[in-house]
Amino acid sequence: MPIPKEDRSFLHLQKGESTCCFLLHGAGGSPKEMRLLGDHLFRLGLSVYAAGFTLGAATDGSNNIGNVISKFQWKNRGRETEKNSQVGNSWSVCLSESEIALNTLLSYTTNTYIVGFSFGATIALNLMLRCPVRGSILIAPALFPVRTVRYMVFQVLRKMLPLAARNIAAREYNILELMERTRGSLNPIHEPVLVIQASDDPVISSRGFHLLKRLSTHSKSGFHIIQSKNHVLVGGEESEKVLALCGDFIRET
Repeated sequence: MPIPKEDRSFLHLQKGESTCCFLLHGAGGSPKEMRLLGDHLFRLGLSVYAAGFTLGAATDGSNNIGNVISKFQWKNRGRETEKNSQVGNSWSVCLSESEIALNTLLSYTTNTYIVGFSFGATIALNLMLRCPVRGSILIAPALFPVRTVRYMVFQVLRKMLPLAARNIAAREYNILELMERTRGSLNPIHEPVLVIQASDDPVISSRGFHLLKRLSTHSKSGFHIIQSKNHVLVGGEESEKVLALCGDFIRET
């Protein structure tokens, strides 16, 4: 089934040489949820690429990062990625394809920022530790889930019957696995990073926010708690403040 136009990856290019932003959406979303931020960054004079991926579900591949790279015939298209015609794409596929896309952008300009929301922010955090980016913006980074009853039950199922847990909720299984692996690989963060979190996020715990703040060493890094009960800070009433924080961070770094 064709992906609706508004949910597809999008690319905004400035006419001349410019700083670039690589945008990554949340696990249950699409590039559409990054459109407001992408348009704002483009108006500030930045080129913007918002990548699409599918996590823990079947896909025909028409919107995944690898196919977008091929479509635009970027330099690194010779590097093969895992085929996304499989059912149950894992976080590793999302990460490897994101890394290829980011390295393609870096081959054009080293002045590239990664901007991720939720699951996309966790992918962005991993990329920041692997690639020489100018800086990173992590909005509601998924490092610790809010400990609901549903989460606790699912954790027990993961430990006792991991195969069943993966089949029942592939997306949630993948996200939790990425969270754990990312937390286990974190070291002091020397690159400039902006982290934005809602005060009462119903999905992602603020423990991740405070962990990143403790690990950050760069003088231009910023950490902001927004008074809100919403998880999706890239849209809605909180978006104006989020857009301003992102723009200020890029200007100052």
